[in-house]
Amino acid sequence: MATKRINMKDIAQEAGVSTATVSYIINKRSDQVIAPQTIKKVEEAIKRLGYVPNLGARALASRHSHLLGLLIPQTEKETKLMFSNSFYGTFLSNFEYEARKKGYNILISGTSADESYLDVAQKRSLDGIVIVGVELESDIKG
Repeated sequence: MATKRINMKDIAQEAGVSTATVSYIINKRSDQVIAPQTIKKVEEAIKRLGYVPNLGARALASRHSHLLGLLIPQTEKETKLMFSNSFYGTFLSNFEYEARKKGYNILISGTSADESYLDVAQKRSLDGIVIVGVELESDIKG
């Protein structure tokens, strides 16, 4: 049985503050003056209730997913070559590390020969895309 996802309204009720106050604290809004004891009450309620931000909802509200795509074209049919090449492991490790330092997560995907990179980026609401192993400009046009 699924448990109810904790939201800002739940935190507000637990802490005895408005949902706007909770939002300001969670989103670290510096343009709002909030008493330190209020911040502490909200942070304690967040911890007690086990609140986890809904990144999907945040992406909808901000129009930024903080998600980068790393697309690796499948160059040979019916094979699993994508990560058998050590270059990809090293590249992936460094790419993920640098993206994470900047607040991004990455989506790794192989693509079929007939699959549009632009379609993948749009379907996943990616903020950016890196395509590895493409030589022709015509390969990357949507």
